[in-house]
Amino acid sequence: MSKSPTEASSKGDQKPLSLGRLLTRNLGTRILTGVLLLPIVLIALYLGGTAFSALVIFIMLVAALELNFIITRHRLQLSSLVTVVIVAALGLIRFLFSASVDSMLLVYAVIVGVGTVVLFALFFLNGERPHRLRDALIGALGTVFLAHLTYVSLDLRESPLGLVIWLLVLTGTFGMDTFSYIGGRLFGRHRLAPHISPGKTIEGAVIGGVCAIILSVAFLLAANLLTVPFLIIAIGLPLADLIGDLQESWVKRLYGVKDSYISWLNIMPGHGGVMDRIDGLSVVLIYTFVVLAVSGYPL
Repeated sequence: MSKSPTEASSKGDQKPLSLGRLLTRNLGTRILTGVLLLPIVLIALYLGGTAFSALVIFIMLVAALELNFIITRHRLQLSSLVTVVIVAALGLIRFLFSASVDSMLLVYAVIVGVGTVVLFALFFLNGERPHRLRDALIGALGTVFLAHLTYVSLDLRESPLGLVIWLLVLTGTFGMDTFSYIGGRLFGRHRLAPHISPGKTIEGAVIGGVCAIILSVAFLLAANLLTVPFLIIAIGLPLADLIGDLQESWVKRLYGVKDSYISWLNIMPGHGGVMDRIDGLSVVLIYTFVVLAVSGYPL
């Protein structure tokens, strides 16, 4: 008896696709969405200020709601409202105030502290009995992580070389995601993390990582920024991207979800949801922020 595609893909080595099969896959919607959204993102990134802040806050709100709906099984609850408030609040205080203002940092700490406790309580009380603690931890910490990511994203853009830093991050992340996908489809045979993300292969990760580093270093050379801190970012970026990708895949697998998008809030058709698109980028941004902060770069 022949195996179903699901059964066949769950055992043995990852079978690579031919170049012809890769190019004929149904990627039309995905490509069209990227073509339409990329100019919006780049224009907002270039303008900075209000345009970029509004875009980042909106994207993080959608991502946080997607996480909320995964945990609540797509039920609108009080935790959904609290999620929106926390993410929007951290984004707005960074947009309205300088990062060096002590009062802003105090407000930030209060929002994070109170928000974490409130979300933990809401997810715990409304969660299914066998998984209450799990839901509470993932919901509270995941939401606060995305809220903090909103702050970090705006902080990096407002730094002296903010535009260049963001372009470096996008270049490396795009290189890792794109060439990991192509390399895995063409040459992938050994699964990287079969119990978390069965489609990822060691070959794809290596090819994507090498290409991402090459693209990032080339960008730094073109921008005349090949200094130690930025070189560290370029070299570590692929691993950070992979960690973020696997982290999001783990959450989806834990809840038996294939895509993260909300049916009435699917702003990126063909991409599985906002969480699917920013999973690797989220950890890359945090990694970049930490490297620059440790190196004494003014943030």
